[in-house]
Amino acid sequence: MPNQAPTRRQRTTVRNKNLSSLCTELTQLFDQPLPATIYGVRIRKLLGAVRTFGCANLRCEDKVRIDGSHVVLDLEYVSRTYDPSDERRRADAILFVLHELVHLIAQGIGAKQTVRKLRRAGGETSLLHADLCADHIATALLHRLAPQWSLAFLRDVQSMSLTSFPSTDRHTAAARRRKRMRMLALRADFWARRLGLISDRAADGYIYLEHGQGSRRFGDLSVLLQGPPVAVLGTARLGTKEAAALERVTAPSKPLPLSGLDDLLVHALRRLSTPDQHLRPADPPRAALR
Repeated sequence: MPNQAPTRRQRTTVRNKNLSSLCTELTQLFDQPLPATIYGVRIRKLLGAVRTFGCANLRCEDKVRIDGSHVVLDLEYVSRTYDPSDERRRADAILFVLHELVHLIAQGIGAKQTVRKLRRAGGETSLLHADLCADHIATALLHRLAPQWSLAFLRDVQSMSLTSFPSTDRHTAAARRRKRMRMLALRADFWARRLGLISDRAADGYIYLEHGQGSRRFGDLSVLLQGPPVAVLGTARLGTKEAAALERVTAPSKPLPLSGLDDLLVHALRRLSTPDQHLRPADPPRAALR
């Protein structure tokens, strides 16, 4: 007799069991002493009272809500993501929760209506850096609470999860650019750690990229660390095909495959020219100017 598809009741039972496991795992993580501060956010003061987690259908597309010592998670995303038997899906769901908590407690954009107003004001670049900052704090916090998960692994999980939120023709050009730049930043951060360009234990800031077609013959790529202060880690010249390929990342039509993006980033990062290499021999050392 062929295997029958699970009934709706069976699917609901599995979902509820998984959500219970997620809430238990989050409660156990938050039962540990929280770090005082991560990247300027007073984690212990803002989240130190949290004791339990639960799930519900939140209104107005909100993702998390804090009721005293209890955190309520919206069912929609975590129910589709969390799987207690899959390490990557466990990390993905927990990172999502931490990311949304940072939006709520530290950035003032926990409410969906606030995000919409910021977009209407032309704030896509501000949203990009709010997302990257929340990504950074989420990975640093989870790494501190669950050190078996490296920062590189968590960055890999974060960037892979972005494929669940693709760009579409309904997005504005500015929104599509924000999505592309976030993917580029997270994949570059992952590969910078894998290649040893930054320590996998470093949590001083997040990496992001600037890129463009410099001329008809080449393009330019800059790798930056959002400290503060903002610092240029290095630059690389791109071929015209490479520069064009970066514009296709997360594109609604014929997007650059992730494998192609990884190959391009690894090749560019390996030939990165650091700011110190840009100094002419006649230039005095920076220390001598102080």
